[in-house]
Amino acid sequence: MLRGLDLNLSADQRALQREMHDWLKSNFESRFAEPTPEASRAWQRRLQEGGWGAPTWPVEHGGRGAGPIEAHLIAQELERADAPRPMTVIGIGWAGPAIIAHGSPDQKRQLLPRILDGSDLWCQLFSEPDAGSDLAGLRTRAEKKNGRWVVSGQKTWTSFAQEADLGILLARTDPSSARQAGITCFAFKMRQRGVEVRPIKQMDGRATFNEVFFDGAEAAAEEVIGEVGDGWRVAITTLMSERVGLSSGSGTLWGDGPSLGDLVELAGRTGLDARQRQRLAALKVEWEAIRLTRYRMLSRPRSAHLSSIGKLMSDRWGQKVNELAVELLGPAGLLLDTPWAQSFLFSPALTIGGGTTEIQLDILAQRVLGLPRAR
Repeated sequence: MLRGLDLNLSADQRALQREMHDWLKSNFESRFAEPTPEASRAWQRRLQEGGWGAPTWPVEHGGRGAGPIEAHLIAQELERADAPRPMTVIGIGWAGPAIIAHGSPDQKRQLLPRILDGSDLWCQLFSEPDAGSDLAGLRTRAEKKNGRWVVSGQKTWTSFAQEADLGILLARTDPSSARQAGITCFAFKMRQRGVEVRPIKQMDGRATFNEVFFDGAEAAAEEVIGEVGDGWRVAITTLMSERVGLSSGSGTLWGDGPSLGDLVELAGRTGLDARQRQRLAALKVEWEAIRLTRYRMLSRPRSAHLSSIGKLMSDRWGQKVNELAVELLGPAGLLLDTPWAQSFLFSPALTIGGGTTEIQLDILAQRVLGLPRAR
C-alpha cells in the first residue's frame, strides 16, 4: 500500500486482515460491548491474550511492532465486527506511547503490563478551563514538599475520569515559568484523597466528560514521566497520538457513531430533494478525500500538519453528515432516543475536542505556510 498511487494491499497485509477477521469470529462476544469498565477490562484482556492488545507497541513491551498501515487494517476489522473501542484507549493510544518514549525502566516494567491487560484504566489530565486549546497556559501546580509533589488546580473535559485508575497529568512545577517551560508530566493516581471528579452533563443527556479538582493530592517523585520541567516534550508525544486517533474510523464522531453509509441508508428510506442529493454527493466526495488523506497520514504518522489536516476535514464533515440526517428525519430527528439525535447533539464537540479548529489552522499557518505568529 502507498507505493506511489498504489493503494492495493500486499500479501502480508491481506494475511493480517484474515488473521484478525478469523480471530474476532472466534473471540468477540456481545458481553464485551457493554458500556461498563468491567466489560472494557475484560475485552482488553481478551485482545491482549490474542496478541492484539496494543499492535503498534514494540514487541519488547508486549505489542506486535505493527506499522501505522497495519494498525489501520486491524482497526478496520474491529469496526467491521462492531467490536467496541475499550475504555483502555487512552492508556493504549496515548499514555502508553508516552511512557515507552520517555518513561524510566521501572515505569515501563510496572505500568505497561497493567495497561495491556486492562488492569489499569487511564484518563488524560491536560485541558483546563482557561487552558484548553492553549495548553501551554495551564495553571495546575505541583509543589515539592517532603519529597512528594502536592497538586492543586483543576482540569476539565476529561474522558473516563470517573472510571480511571491513573491519569497522565500535566502540571506546572516551576511557578516562575511561562508557557511550555516548567511543566512536568506525571503518572498520577486518581483514587486518592484530594481528587474530586464532577461529571459534565451534556445536551445529549450523557456525561462523557468530567471536571477534575485537585486539593492537596499527591504524586511521588518516581511518578514523574521524563524529566522535571520537560513535560511539554512528553505532551507532544501524547497529542500527536491523540490527533491521529481522533481522525480514524468511518463513524462521524471521531470514528465512532453513525457513518456515511448509515446516512445513505436513511436517505433511501426518507427520499431526497435535488438540493439534498447534491449535499449527499458532496459528502461522499469529501469522505473519499478524507480517506486518502488518512493514508497519507499513515505513511507519515509523525507529521503534525497532516494530522491537523485530517482532523480539520473529519470534524466539519462529521457535523455536516449529522446535520443532513436530522434534516431528513424532520422533527423526529431530535428525539433523544434515536442514534442520530445523540450523534447530532454531540457533533459540536468535534471542532473543539483534541485541539480546536482554530488551533489546527494555526499549526498549518505556522508550520506549513511559514506565516508569523500573531502578536
